[in-house]
Amino acid sequence: MSADEETKIARTLDDIVNLMKGKTRADSARSVKIIIENNSEYYLVMEDKFVHGAWVEIFGPPTAIAPMDKGYWSSESDGIGTGTSGWVKYLVRYAGDGQKYGPVLASLKVEWNNPLAGANSCSQSLDNESALMWTKKPGYVSGNHPVLNWAVMGMET
Repeated sequence: MSADEETKIARTLDDIVNLMKGKTRADSARSVKIIIENNSEYYLVMEDKFVHGAWVEIFGPPTAIAPMDKGYWSSESDGIGTGTSGWVKYLVRYAGDGQKYGPVLASLKVEWNNPLAGANSCSQSLDNESALMWTKKPGYVSGNHPVLNWAVMGMET
């Protein structure tokens, strides 16, 4: 194994530990950590994504978030004088009758913006509010390295 490969592996392992601790790489001017808690009976299956900046190493958004599980990812600035922004869209899919991914019930989207200058922002959208509920959980949106946390809940029948 070359020295470059060893360095990349070590850096990836450091990123894993730091992300789980809520930290990002010290050399990024701006970063955003995203957490989605799927407290519903549905699968969240990624349909599309976009980032300005870079995903933190292997921590791009998960392709699916299972019922009663969490999805984590982080983006960071990538260059001189830049921030980071992006969005991820998930399809809400039924998870019953032995099917992993059943019919699409709704889609949800999270967006974030952490510019080099100016105020940070985040938003969420849901195209079928009769299928489920979701909310932005308490956390911090301001600062150079905010953590954004959303919770998805199924509708009671």
